[in-house]
Amino acid sequence: MKREKYIDIAKGIAAILVIVGHCEFTNETILTWIYSFHMPLFFMINGFFIKNSIKNLSFKDYTKKKVKTILVPYLILSIPLYITYILKAKKYNKLYIGNAIKKFLGIFLVYRDTILDIGMWFLVTLFISDILVYIILKSIFNSKKIKEKNKNLVITTITLIIFTIGVIITTYVKKKVLIWNLDIAPVCTSFILMGYILSVINEKKDILSNKFLCILMFLINIIFTYLNYKICGHSDIFHSNLGNGFYYLLGAVSGSIFILQISKFIGKNKILETIGKHSMIFFALQITMALPIARRITIITSYVFNFDNSFVLCIMITIICSIVLELFSRILEKLMPRIFCKDYSDITHGEKYGKNIRRKKPSYISNNTDI
Repeated sequence: MKREKYIDIAKGIAAILVIVGHCEFTNETILTWIYSFHMPLFFMINGFFIKNSIKNLSFKDYTKKKVKTILVPYLILSIPLYITYILKAKKYNKLYIGNAIKKFLGIFLVYRDTILDIGMWFLVTLFISDILVYIILKSIFNSKKIKEKNKNLVITTITLIIFTIGVIITTYVKKKVLIWNLDIAPVCTSFILMGYILSVINEKKDILSNKFLCILMFLINIIFTYLNYKICGHSDIFHSNLGNGFYYLLGAVSGSIFILQISKFIGKNKILETIGKHSMIFFALQITMALPIARRITIITSYVFNFDNSFVLCIMITIICSIVLELFSRILEKLMPRIFCKDYSDITHGEKYGKNIRRKKPSYISNNTDI
């Protein structure tokens, strides 16, 4: 499956929604809507193009690829986040050796929502979930006992079982966060599998181009998000707060499909496409580094021009934060193109054979599979 621009647009929209979701001036209704699907959307997009990687790579090669595209950037991005934590703590006279050590260990232990949390739980969870998805799909693809026509049905059944297990874990192990976010890995794994299932359905019927279905998905999302809000407030994978599992599932999947459909209708948008290609950096650096800068500039501006409309403040913070994150992305691409530049492997693939030309990448090196 070739790389489609609407996928980058969907990633771009999702990245912006994450910023809006973390903006302190966001309306509660908008916040609830965003949290109903914004993280499941990232995982589903990852599953949308995962088939070729799984079919063409051995477990060893697949794991190496995920280490290179997820864990290595995670470790590199942890450095500025840790330094920022130290500087902030020192500024407010709250720098304690014990906490600094815990924070450093947290980079490797990955305990979200604790003193050990460095702020990039999503990347490590994505790595774990991708590996689990590989094991599941590869086993089914290679199985001779399962008829070819029944394999997708088996995958769908397994996906629902894994999601159910994930809901049980997040409900009854709520405050017991596990190392490397293993407590929420089943839920995240199920959403990657749902992305794969959606890609199979879309290949046959192109449901993402169906305008009536787009309206239907939006309505389903609104209905079940509202029903779930009555139970748990706004849902949140990070805090293991899913509410009613059935409501959450329908709201998350319908909301994700709706954004993918909107992205396909948009077709081309350079700004959203660019943000989508840098979505990993947008997610990783926004809370700790970019949002504080955006808030400071926005608050100073609002004070100078004497306005305090929460909607305007939210828009300003989102725009400024996006600009700052885009600057960070460009800098990282210049400093470490092998790690952060999406087009680097296109160039080096040609140079490997002594030709300074851009060659088409093999199907198993699809940037669409890496958030």
